[in-house]
Formats: sequence, C-alpha cells, structure tokens
Amino acid sequence: MFKYQQQTYNKIFFNASDLIQYDVEVNLPLLLGKQKEEVETIIVVGAWQGDEVRAFLRFPNANIHCFEANPKTYSILAELYKDEERVHCYNYACSDSDGTAIFHETTIDGNGSLLEVGDHPAAKGAGSFEVKTIRLDSLSELADKKIDLLQIDVQGAELSVLGGAEQLLKHVSALLIEVNSLGGSYKGAATFAEVDSFVRQRDLLLVAQGLDQEEVEGNALYLQKECPIFDTDSVDERVKKIIMAKMKKREVYRNPIFKAIHKLTPQSWRTKLKKIIRFN
Repeated sequence: MFKYQQQTYNKIFFNASDLIQYDVEVNLPLLLGKQKEEVETIIVVGAWQGDEVRAFLRFPNANIHCFEANPKTYSILAELYKDEERVHCYNYACSDSDGTAIFHETTIDGNGSLLEVGDHPAAKGAGSFEVKTIRLDSLSELADKKIDLLQIDVQGAELSVLGGAEQLLKHVSALLIEVNSLGGSYKGAATFAEVDSFVRQRDLLLVAQGLDQEEVEGNALYLQKECPIFDTDSVDERVKKIIMAKMKKREVYRNPIFKAIHKLTPQSWRTKLKKIIRFN
C-alpha cells in the first residue's frame, strides 16, 4: 500500500490528502488501465459545490452523479452545472435507508454531516434540519452500471453510505473515501479500521493513502485489483506534474488583470470563473 507524502513547493504546502485527490482527478484512467474516453460513470457523495466535477468533465464520455444533502449548497451546485448535460445533481444524503434524517451543519463550509459534531478540532455545530436520504442501491439510474469511481466525503457517516450501496459496490472499479483513524470528530463516526474492514470484504483492495501529518485523517483509495503504478518513482513524477499545474493556476489568481476583472464580475460568475481556471 502506497502512502502519499506532504510536499512543499515555493513555500506553498500541499498535504497528502489533497495530493491523492488530485492524482485521482487527473489520472483516473491511468489508475484503471483505461483511456480517458472509456471512463463512463463517476459518483460523488458529499459533493458540496462540485470542486471535483470540473476535473472529471475532462473525461469526455463520463457522466458524473453528484449527491449533496444541504439544500442551500445543493442549489449552488445545481446552478453551477445546470448547463452540463453529463452532470446529474441529487438533493439527497446517501445513507443505508430511504426516507429522512437530521443533517447537522457546522461552522466550517462543507463539513456538515448526518452525525453531530463531536470532538472536532475546529468545527462547531451551526444548526440542524431535516433532509431526504436515499440508498445508492435505490437509484434506478445507477442500477447495474459499471462505476468507474465512487468518491465519498461525508464526515464520519461513511459506513452508512456503504451500507446502502451493497449491490452498487459489486460494480465499483475505484473507491476514494475520506477516512479518520480516530473517528472522534463526529459522534458515532466510523474509524478507518471499520471502513477498511467493510470495504475489504467487498473485494476492493487498499492501494494508497494520503493522510495528514499526524496520520489521523485523509483519503484512502481502493481498487478492484492490484495497480502496478503505485511505486515511488511513478507517483513522485505524477505529483510533481500536478503541483506544477496548480502553481500555474495560482499565478493566474495573482495577476493584476485577473484581480481587476474579478472585482467587476458578479458574485454568481466568480465561482464559475475560478472553477474554469482551476480545472481547465
């Protein structure tokens, strides 16, 4: 199992959790042994405002299914991608049952969960409200489809999502999932050991991790079979290319002309503009 390492370039820190995320976004076809035209179905659970979606749209035949529980965030997500025929947005919290549940928002954007905030190092509770829940196995649009990537970022509720996707997991080629070795940030949150045990029993192999400096939380990548490209040299080369590309995008943001245009641009277009620059 390969472990991504923290990187610093021109005094800018890139954590390992982001690096494994970037690697999957950019190199998913390589990880699956496919051409980019062969990537067809991607599921993002806990999509927030769809940061990954623009990257996945570079795979020309990919349909991206995005699930976001928070109605306000869902509205932003749906508006951002309303003109993209290959992006399908659902205002549901993925769970192990169809119905409703209480969603707990926090003081940090994108960190809401079906679980209450526990011993979180930064976030605090910021209100709760009822949301619709759905099992991934209940969605007819995904039934019996070959899933190239299932990405899950649900702040401790991972086992609930996986429990509602027993049939779907049989068709998943790659699983990228946020993990926490302690599980204490949210009450009743799954630990990495619990998630790992569940996933391994479904014939998915842990091939890589990108964890924080304390090796507590980050992302884990599972594939249906062993992948030969997770040796140190090949990953270092891919990561270097990704970092260089990110640095070029940062230079755009610092450009005085961009800053001037950005100030004059309506707020509704600013997010779109940043996403286009970030991922194209």
